[in-house]
Amino acid sequence: MPSQLTLTKQHAVKLEDVYSHDNRANTKSQQPWRKPDEGVTAQPMRRDFIESTHRKGDEADSDLAEEFLRNVTDIQRQQQRQMHQMFDMQQARDTQLQQLLNHHQTSTLAMTLPDVKVPTFSGNPVEYCYFIRSFENLIEAKTASYSARLFYLVQYTSGEVQELMRSCLTMKPEEGYERAKKLLKDKYGQDYKIAAAYVDRINQAEFIKSEDGVALQKYSVLLASCRNALKEIGYLSRVENPDSLVKVIEKLPFSLRQKWRAVADGIPISS
Repeated sequence: MPSQLTLTKQHAVKLEDVYSHDNRANTKSQQPWRKPDEGVTAQPMRRDFIESTHRKGDEADSDLAEEFLRNVTDIQRQQQRQMHQMFDMQQARDTQLQQLLNHHQTSTLAMTLPDVKVPTFSGNPVEYCYFIRSFENLIEAKTASYSARLFYLVQYTSGEVQELMRSCLTMKPEEGYERAKKLLKDKYGQDYKIAAAYVDRINQAEFIKSEDGVALQKYSVLLASCRNALKEIGYLSRVENPDSLVKVIEKLPFSLRQKWRAVADGIPISS
């Protein structure tokens, strides 16, 4: 009996040793594995990693926000350009529409005006300017056909002028029309010929009798027409000289000549 009890106590001691060893092993296995001296630096490294991750995330978000803002700005600028283009297009359409309306209104008003006839030119240089402007505005401006222009030019001339125009019908339409107008200008529309024709009209005017108001009125119109025409072509000096003025005054009645002398004597002579 004593030997069995001793054996039992020894087994109990061994069992306690084994149990305590197993508990220590289990306790060690439950603790996380770590390298030597890692417990001191593990926590700061984890914080740095988290902060670095947060910084990278913030930078990425900032880049995305900037790119988004740039895209929004580009879209707004593009929309503004498109709006400006649409505004310009609308303004151009409005201008064209206004021009069409004005043209239609002008055409409608022109239809209500009385017809203007082109005068027939017989070769008098005094009538050249009036004829050529009437022809250009009433005929030439309304047709682009050189052939039609040339035929109208023949129609609205007479005498030797018409024969001269007919001689251009054998040419090509454009060449014939330009040639016909040049012949008219050279033969009847030279400035010196127009000036000489007006001076001749003044010189050929009849002497005005006293109290002949009609003749005096006609002579006044002749002088005004002569002055306007010569001023336009730069030949006003042909009548604004002493010799021409003497001839002009000689046509007046005696009473008017005396009044003219009184006025002329009072005019100071420039040195």
